[in-house]
Amino acid sequence: MKSSNSKKRPIETLQQDDDDDDVAVLETSTPQHDEAKVGACRSLVWKDMERLESTDKSETKARCLHCKAILTAKSKSETSHLKRHLDKCLAKNNVSIKNFLIGAQHNSEEQTMTLKDPKVDPQALRKSICMYVVSGTHSFSIVEEPGFKHMISIACPNYKVLSRHTIRRDALKYYEEERKVVMSNLQNAIGRISFTSDNWRNDHTQDEYICITAHWIDTNWKLQKRIIRFGALTPPFDGLNIVEDVSLCLSKWKIDGKVGCFTLDDARYNNVMIGQIKRELVRNGKQLLFSGDFFQIRCCCHIINLIVQSGLKLIDSVVEKIRAIRKHFRYSIPKKKKFYEIAQKTCHLDGRKRIRGDCCVRWNSTFLMLDRALYFRPAIDHVVEKDSELKMYLLDDVEWEEVSVIHNFLKVFYNVTNEFSTSKTPTANIYFKGVGKFNV
Repeated sequence: MKSSNSKKRPIETLQQDDDDDDVAVLETSTPQHDEAKVGACRSLVWKDMERLESTDKSETKARCLHCKAILTAKSKSETSHLKRHLDKCLAKNNVSIKNFLIGAQHNSEEQTMTLKDPKVDPQALRKSICMYVVSGTHSFSIVEEPGFKHMISIACPNYKVLSRHTIRRDALKYYEEERKVVMSNLQNAIGRISFTSDNWRNDHTQDEYICITAHWIDTNWKLQKRIIRFGALTPPFDGLNIVEDVSLCLSKWKIDGKVGCFTLDDARYNNVMIGQIKRELVRNGKQLLFSGDFFQIRCCCHIINLIVQSGLKLIDSVVEKIRAIRKHFRYSIPKKKKFYEIAQKTCHLDGRKRIRGDCCVRWNSTFLMLDRALYFRPAIDHVVEKDSELKMYLLDDVEWEEVSVIHNFLKVFYNVTNEFSTSKTPTANIYFKGVGKFNV
């Protein structure tokens, strides 16, 4: 315990003992009667503040214990400005969330993690919330839910939670900013821009939608793609009506003079649309690539799909049996568990694999379902034959042979589809290479 006779040293002397601080802290001493009367610290702010004094009483300062900021603290002044500082002090308010700001550097010897800067950028946080809502297809009103407000208040106590109307305006603002960037990239593209387009109909509302995607090579010679149009179409849904929508899209993005080609399926309205667009571009003085000989390219994957669907019709009944067996195991947990135990212990199959289902609009999922059914054939025959509910779906040797033949048939198209379905590298060169070989 320090003596009551200890005297306060002037601030200049203490600065020599502590080079790190701009203002040195005096040793605690028992105040005299006059000092206690003048400088008594009764306010609660002094729990988070440190009083600094110099030889000149008019220059008394206070230092925040959290962010080390120096503020005025004259003996006759009020402490309201100190309280306002503590209310806004990021270092004080963010102490409880440092565990959420753990950096990527890990010390394997001490088993500790380094902490990032705990300061939070409100504008960056606001934009990230907007991107979270949009990319996750959440409702704008999610930002007004109590759980979301509580989460944000824990992460950043000083952040004011926005309303759904503000988030909606932010989404449109950020979209417009991104749209300008994409438009600049499209106009600065070093070559032609190719497009893919397809229409989709909602089975419940019968509304028709169109989606147009632009593909181009940027200045760094990297393949880029962006959706430049997605919206509802107005009836009638014919080629003449769709061509107006596509032409307006090209004009809006100011890229009608850089059109390379369109990759489309074999729908009849696409032929009408492409013919009309080509005539409009020529009429407006736009130069077409190779005089328009490759202005329309058929979608290779769509052609493959038509071939595969024709082949699958030959074994519709067999495919339905496999689907029924898979659904039976899916909805009966005890039977599913028993099936995989038999497959692993009795048939010596890999227990980590599972029977797959398929999607009616994705034929490659049907191929994968047949591939996995052939792998589990011994277990399927063993279980289905002894189960009275599944016995009607038992496949004989002829049906298994049909599955094997179709599986080998589909494997070729499956590999070709994967080759053409790449998204980070161009595939048109594969098509032209094949055409060249065929012509030779």
